[in-house]
Order: sequence, then C-alpha cells, then structure tokens
Amino acid sequence: MIHDRASSFCRGLPHQRAVDYYREMTDLSDVAADKVQALLSIDLEDIGDDLGAGAGYCATCRAWFAALSAEARPLAERIREVLADGNETKAEWLVSALPAVPRFPLPP
Repeated sequence: MIHDRASSFCRGLPHQRAVDYYREMTDLSDVAADKVQALLSIDLEDIGDDLGAGAGYCATCRAWFAALSAEARPLAERIREVLADGNETKAEWLVSALPAVPRFPLPP
C-alpha cells in the first residue's frame, strides 16, 4: 500500500524532504481534530476499517511523528501528555503549532 511505502521511504529522509513526500503521497490536514486523532493513533495498532480510517492510517501517523523536526517533537510529546490527562480542549488549541498530519480518515 502507498502509505506503507511512504513510511519506510521517509524513515531515512531529512525532515523537509519527508514532509514534501507526504504532501505528495497523502492527503494532509491542518484541522485540529485531525492532528489530535493522529497523535492519539501513534501508539495504536492499525485501526484500519474499525473506525473507517483506511488501512495504514496508524503507520502513516507514526511515520509523520518520526519525521517531526527537533522543534516540533517536544511540543507533540507535550500534547500527547495533555491528551493522556483527558484535556482534549487544551490539546486542540496546542496542535495549531504542529505541521499538517495525515487526514482522518485516509482517502481510499
């Protein structure tokens, strides 16, 4: 699947090249709800059709997270802590500083 190829291909790329590749290979979103969903999906096994996300959604989110810049990664980690504490409203405010994420659900 294309998202699996994106994940393995981007692992060794410099950050900006990885981001550019994702923009070409996936439908990215700056919507807060999509960013929250991506952060929540990083540690999950592939949810695929269970939530209508499309196969490879979680793997694509993990690859996006791995490609984050040194500046964005600490913020993403902090937002994940906020989400773990159950404060989704605060998380939705904080995610605006993160780069675009794979849209939820991924297109077929």
